[in-house]
Amino acid sequence: MSSGSPETPLRALLEGLAYAAIIEANVGAIAAEARSHHDIDISHEKPMVMVLAPRAYWDYFRVTPQARSWDSAMREMADKVENALEIPVLFVGLKNCEVSPGLRGQPATLLRPVETYRAI
Repeated sequence: MSSGSPETPLRALLEGLAYAAIIEANVGAIAAEARSHHDIDISHEKPMVMVLAPRAYWDYFRVTPQARSWDSAMREMADKVENALEIPVLFVGLKNCEVSPGLRGQPATLLRPVETYRAI
């Protein structure tokens, strides 16, 4: 974002839901490609949506006055999504970790073992 603040948890959730819809719509082709190119079997179950971020990300929104009580509203929205779409939605925080952002075509990577906790 131009303000220097991270993308919001709402945007992350919406992006995750969009990716989940794409995966669900194409799971047969994805599974066939994973099998033929990587010898991996992919589940045909509905995908799970996880908003996974370092502690600093969640802390940023907890101390930002404009966010106020965003976490309870997000959890309520996630519960509605879970019930309507029958997919789990999780908000997960990472503790004691270092994340490489994955620039120039490289994937994002966790650089050392992490601890997780339920963020909201």
